[in-house]
Amino acid sequence: MRIMTRTGSEEAFQELDDASRRVPASQGDLSAFLRSEIFHRLDMAQWVDILLQGIPRGRAVTFGALATALGAPRGARAIGELISSGSLKGPFHRIVFADRTVPPPSAEVLGGEMGLVSTGGRLKVPEGTLAGPLAVEAPPFVSLARVQTSMARFVKEEEMGEVRTVAGLDISTSSDVSVAAMSCMDLSGRDIGRIGLKGARPMPYVGGFLFYCEAPLLMDLMDRAFHKGLLDREALIVLDGNGTIHPRRMGIACQIGAAMDLRTCGAAKKLLTGRIGDWKADQNAGRYAPVMDEDEVIGYALMNGRRSKVYVSRGHRTNNEDVRTIVSRLRVHNVPEPTRRAHMLSNELRRSET
Repeated sequence: MRIMTRTGSEEAFQELDDASRRVPASQGDLSAFLRSEIFHRLDMAQWVDILLQGIPRGRAVTFGALATALGAPRGARAIGELISSGSLKGPFHRIVFADRTVPPPSAEVLGGEMGLVSTGGRLKVPEGTLAGPLAVEAPPFVSLARVQTSMARFVKEEEMGEVRTVAGLDISTSSDVSVAAMSCMDLSGRDIGRIGLKGARPMPYVGGFLFYCEAPLLMDLMDRAFHKGLLDREALIVLDGNGTIHPRRMGIACQIGAAMDLRTCGAAKKLLTGRIGDWKADQNAGRYAPVMDEDEVIGYALMNGRRSKVYVSRGHRTNNEDVRTIVSRLRVHNVPEPTRRAHMLSNELRRSET
């Protein structure tokens, strides 16, 4: 099945694709480019609705097929989140699971369009009613991956030297509000300041694309932190996500670092890519192991206790060895203390908004 272009429904995809080919040659223009050309085009709910326009009555489509058509095969869960949040306007009752099982809230409406079958106590759409592969000329996540790849030339690996201020960033989200928070401290743990900002996320999390989910709000928060004097250009920004531990070596820490030209690193609770090498012990830093992609060290796994790990990697103007050393000093509950404080603050501020 092909999504028809004669209605102009794919125009949003093409506009994003065209913008993704205009990444500026100068790093100084990156922030303005992202805000003017990319961020306002990030609307995953709209993208799914465009695809749903092509699913006729009597047919169904799987979450995975929609995600694959958008260029993000790992994005099926995000589509479910869009349904739960009420963001979709199209006939989302026609979206079913990979085994043709119908989500319970959709059973009545979808059952009115086709005869559902009961198998093992679960309602399914009949065999032969799934739409074929959805062909899209300019899948939006392919365009976003192009932006990531184009930005990679601006990411610098550097010796860090002295670090006085470390800032943790995190976002807390409920169904109707997102709050970004920053907590700044020195290496002794002394609190320097904190700040929060309420806003919106353009999409749920999709593996490998966290930057586009969180950066619009986080970059506005960082601008505000600079204005209030909480940040300077030599501070280390620790993000709840990845840097070079990423399929394209361009996790959120790399992209935000390049966009803002700041020292950044990522600290994630799950391993996005790579394999863990041999464990070593450091008297000051505890147990650690390299995260490898073939023969390349793309970050480090840090162990706290027997099972709990955090995965750290460089972003912009940093390097993996220095990041490993600094984050090891800052851990208290297996996550870096600045991001733990930012996480607590974002939750506190979000609850006060609801």
